Amino acid sequence: MSRHAFLIIAHDNFSVLERLLTALSHPDVDIYLHLDAKVKQLPGLDWDDPHLHLIEKRVDTRWGDISQIETEYALLEAAYKEGAYSYYHILSGTHFPLKPIEEILHYFDEMAGKTVFCGLCVSTPYQERLKLRSFNLLTRYFAYGPKSVRRAAQIINRGGHRIQDVLKIERNKEMSFHKASNWASFTDEAVRLLLDKKPFVMKVFKHSFCGDEYFAPTVLMHSDLRDRICNDGKYLKVEMGEANPRVLTLDDYDTLAASGCLFARKFNDANLDVVDKIMTH
Repeated sequence: MSRHAFLIIAHDNFSVLERLLTALSHPDVDIYLHLDAKVKQLPGLDWDDPHLHLIEKRVDTRWGDISQIETEYALLEAAYKEGAYSYYHILSGTHFPLKPIEEILHYFDEMAGKTVFCGLCVSTPYQERLKLRSFNLLTRYFAYGPKSVRRAAQIINRGGHRIQDVLKIERNKEMSFHKASNWASFTDEAVRLLLDKKPFVMKVFKHSFCGDEYFAPTVLMHSDLRDRICNDGKYLKVEMGEANPRVLTLDDYDTLAASGCLFARKFNDANLDVVDKIMTH
């Protein structure tokens, strides 16, 4: 029987997280949980569960920043160290499965050793210039701190882009990039390659913006494993708002039930009724 590691990145909405852990519970599943370093008090989870592992190396994870890549590497390293899993699944604490765990594990048995991405594509020249080929400054503060700090960081970064355009400064000229959702499922050999390439990744994506959407698909698509990658639109159900995924509510239940997807995102503690209905049905 294949073994699976679910790698969960969480920082709030711990009632959703508790239900997620329950939904993923299975003898062949281990869960590795990264709680943001900004979380000062551990949530009341079943810490005696031998299948639940709290990552000791907790990162101050910030949206758009390389700390997101550091967080994913902390999880991959911890799980890989514990021994060969057939799959390593990266989820957020606001994910929830839309199918029973037995069906999800069967799906990956059918994948026959293919890494599964959602939304895999070649990145556009505009995206590459903005996020990957320019030096992005102060990304740690784009979404954190007082509004004045966030605003100043964004203004300084835009100014830096203009200067780089005038001086024709361009990084990573020889590279082509691929993009996908950072929520993905990796085979053991894919994780081994990503860990081997960590120094390269941290160098190339150090000053990127939202580099977590690019590093894994780029590394794997430029490797001998590129023919063992699946892009499945049924992997994850997301409803986009103006710029980010919106919170799913009970009004979305019928759409979620009919989607045929493995997982959906995102849910929060203020709308637990939809999570509980999914668990029940």
